Amino acid sequence: MKLMFNFSKTAATAFVVMASAFGVSAADHLTIIGSATPDSWNIKYGLLMVQDVDNENVFTYMGYLKADEEFKFTSGKNFDNPNLEYRNESADAYDVSKLVQGGQDNKFKVRESANYKVVCNLADMTVSVTKAAYQDNPVRFNALYIVGDAGSGGWEITDAPAMVWGGEEDPFKFTYNEEMKKGEFKIDANRYNGSWDGPWFWAGLDGDGNIDYDKITTDGNGDRKWQIPKDGRYNI
Repeated sequence: MKLMFNFSKTAATAFVVMASAFGVSAADHLTIIGSATPDSWNIKYGLLMVQDVDNENVFTYMGYLKADEEFKFTSGKNFDNPNLEYRNESADAYDVSKLVQGGQDNKFKVRESANYKVVCNLADMTVSVTKAAYQDNPVRFNALYIVGDAGSGGWEITDAPAMVWGGEEDPFKFTYNEEMKKGEFKIDANRYNGSWDGPWFWAGLDGDGNIDYDKITTDGNGDRKWQIPKDGRYNI
């Protein structure tokens, strides 16, 4: 069987803790939302950042932002709690340097449409946005997750194991090389939603409309899943 994908278990055991001495709370995830992103203000389709394995307060994302459009950060699943949002400390949207938790709803902007490396540090409440070296195509995803009874997390989305992202040198490649069980799976782009909403990937179709397990698509008509024929270690 030939399949192709990739993830790190960066945030697998992260949890929310209050660091009152610093006046911030470490989040289990952080998402970029706003009109500068491909799906605008839809949190469930936001740009999921990757949590640092050595510092749970640091989140990184490399991908596309539109010029002169707004964005901010959230660790929430909706807009019910403004204290889960990380906004611009400055009223100048192009001043991308300091975060504030809650407060005035000031957003950030970049002056040029491009792929950017975005780094948030929730310990010192700083943010940096620098133009990425890779600019060949707009990058959307830095994380993908295996969901299904063939994977270690089963059908519980929040337990889904992460694939390993190819990074800035190979930003459209995700791989997973682990033990799997006989069963099926599909691929989620944000396990922190804890719901079936948001970006998903399914097995594709060939020219005759038959399932092609060597292809991947965002078209979920028919809920086409990949099949694992027997227990063993697979390279996806």
